[in-house]
Amino acid sequence: MIGGEATRLYLFVATLGYSRRCYVQASRHERQSAWFDGVEGAFAHFGGIPQEVLLDIVRALVDHHDAATRVVQAGPPRISGRRE
Repeated sequence: MIGGEATRLYLFVATLGYSRRCYVQASRHERQSAWFDGVEGAFAHFGGIPQEVLLDIVRALVDHHDAATRVVQAGPPRISGRRE
């Protein structure tokens, strides 16, 4: 509850591969801007950028994913998070 009102929150979770250190950030939406804020916050929390970054295939970041070839087409940055 925020201000006495039930509010849906979404969690961005980043976990380092070797140490399993975790970073969690709440947001009110799952738009691309929330992902960028989460990634930036995680890098700041961990004190740098790891050698490898693996992301889930989420609608806010990916326009198309071919499961057979494993090719991922990233979408253009979206201010509103809505597809035009």
